[in-house]
Amino acid sequence: MDFDLVFFSYFSVFCLSMVTLAFLVIEKNYTFTQNPVIFFLVINILWSLGHTYDALVPSTNILFILESLRYATWWLLLLLLLPNENRKSSTTLVLASVVVTLLILIAYPSGSLERNPGHIAPELQGSLKLYAIVLINITGLAAIEQIIRHAGEQDRWRLKYLLLSSGSLLIFDFFVFSDALLFGNINDEFWLARGYINAITVPVIGLGISRIGNSSFHIRISRNILFHSASIIAMSCYLIVMAIAGYYVRYIDESLGGLYLLIFLFGSVVFLASLVLSDKLRQTIRVMVSKHFYGLKHDYRKQWSVFTKNLASNQGEVPTRVCQSMAQLIESSGALLWSRGSRDSYELAANWHIPRPRNESFEDLSSLISFLSETEWVVDIDEYNEKPDFYENLVLPKWMTSINKAWLIVPLFYQEEVLGLVLLRRSDMSSEVNWEDRDLLKLAGKQAAIHLSQYHSENALIEARQFEAYHRLSTYVMHDLKNILAQQSLIVSNAQKHRDNPQFIDDVITTIENSVERMQRLLKQMKSGDRVNSVKPTSIKNALEHSLKNREKSLPIPNLESCIEDPLINADTHQLTTIFEHLIQNAQEATDADGKITISLTCKKAETTIDISDTGSGMSSSFIRDRLFKPFDTTKGLAGMGIGVFESRQYLTSINGTLHATSEEGYGSTFTITLPSYLKSEVSPMTHSEIQSDYNEIAKEA
Repeated sequence: MDFDLVFFSYFSVFCLSMVTLAFLVIEKNYTFTQNPVIFFLVINILWSLGHTYDALVPSTNILFILESLRYATWWLLLLLLLPNENRKSSTTLVLASVVVTLLILIAYPSGSLERNPGHIAPELQGSLKLYAIVLINITGLAAIEQIIRHAGEQDRWRLKYLLLSSGSLLIFDFFVFSDALLFGNINDEFWLARGYINAITVPVIGLGISRIGNSSFHIRISRNILFHSASIIAMSCYLIVMAIAGYYVRYIDESLGGLYLLIFLFGSVVFLASLVLSDKLRQTIRVMVSKHFYGLKHDYRKQWSVFTKNLASNQGEVPTRVCQSMAQLIESSGALLWSRGSRDSYELAANWHIPRPRNESFEDLSSLISFLSETEWVVDIDEYNEKPDFYENLVLPKWMTSINKAWLIVPLFYQEEVLGLVLLRRSDMSSEVNWEDRDLLKLAGKQAAIHLSQYHSENALIEARQFEAYHRLSTYVMHDLKNILAQQSLIVSNAQKHRDNPQFIDDVITTIENSVERMQRLLKQMKSGDRVNSVKPTSIKNALEHSLKNREKSLPIPNLESCIEDPLINADTHQLTTIFEHLIQNAQEATDADGKITISLTCKKAETTIDISDTGSGMSSSFIRDRLFKPFDTTKGLAGMGIGVFESRQYLTSINGTLHATSEEGYGSTFTITLPSYLKSEVSPMTHSEIQSDYNEIAKEA
């Protein structure tokens, strides 16, 4: 077996690859962007040409480089064929395999593959190379298995020959190199057969490419994958160049070659790391990929996903997020946001990576706002300075144009009005703005305006709720003051008749003491911003009896039908008594003097029910449904506040109670209160004395 057979086997691969490539390009008009698999044929031609040359000149050291490049190309193509859900994990595996191969390539810059005299197949120095090749073959077969498993019936038919040929080559290479790993060198017959097997698969690969075709190739090369692929290819070329340079460094002076090689490789790796960490280099590669491989400048799916994610995050206030999101959309280095405030004035709302201007006013922005409202343009400040006639009737304030690196002004439109505007600083990567950038910024501005409008609405709602809480507290205080005033008015009306009666004077003093205590309680409520309730065991029966006593001077006098037990509830004694008294008062006001009011107290094991029924005028079902429990809605004219029943139900609900009303016009009404309760016998004697003390205070107030 001589080297002519090796030459012929790999030269046949070269010839068949050239013929297949020419047929696909000339006859089928296939291109790389339409069918990337063609790129493999180009690499296959270089690979077969290298092996053909090696058969003639056995001292060459390029075989391992070509093998690595061929495997890397196979991997990138298999990655494109993977389903989206498997692509992320497979990308990691691909990159790991490529990196391992490249590291081994650098570790052995001289003698990557060498041939001993009398051998057709080369011997590999060190088993790391063999482990790397076997690893790449195994992961390649795993990728093919994933493609077959997740491909649909139509896609499986389309990819059948391509996967069959690539799988066959990977399986045979796995067999060849695992055998070499076992015996220490590559078998001559296996190496010879490898050339012929590759030659046989070339037409099959061409058939697979033909089946994929131009129009039916549904696999889209994403920008991220192409960007990372370009980066990997660039780094691979760099590492190959460094490996060749390292070989010559060692070749120049063998005595100190190891030392020079170590220093050279260390410097190369440091330089490569600095390039990888360079944002400007990454942006340059990304722009190059977008310009030369895609018709559109932006990857709109990714851009919009990142933009929406930044706007919806919880990092910082909404105006700051708007600045950051708009700036990052086109790689701007900073942003300012003006937002419309009260009386249609525009105020500086946020800044991101740019100092706040010292002087700005609505008067200065009036021309800009009018221009943006009419045109909806994105203003390029550089273009405005060079071609002012292009921006007719626009006058930008000097302080705005003098901002360092001022670049673009983007309007934020909401409901056809300028809700705000964003000024972007010039990008460190590129200052060119085309129609794509302008359309993207306009669309993003409208989305940002929605978030900004919601932010303003939320702030206005919070402020309105604060005022509502204050007004509600004020109304409650006015309601209590009305009751205190009623007591004071009663004293004044009876003063002329009973002023010489000592008992009346004692009642006056007691009433004034009660009024003082109530006023002090109101002051505490005003200071705390809410009603102050003291929750303690409270006798429901005592609360009802004291409420009846307070209303016994008004007609009709209620009739109490009480249970034997004395149920207790954890509640504020004064508040519960006030609720009962208010409902009794409403019943008296709705009922004629000769009418009837009945109060029944029903006690159960863990629940107490109070029914307050009257034979008064009654209420319609619509009034009960729509107005009875609504605050500030009253039928008493100026004499009522419209919060009594509303406040009663609010408080009863807070202590896990309920308040319901049933009524019929002309026949009277019934208010039913249900309260969670427990028996007086279940508490200590000390609690009994506290309950009695509370009602003694209430009795004094009455």
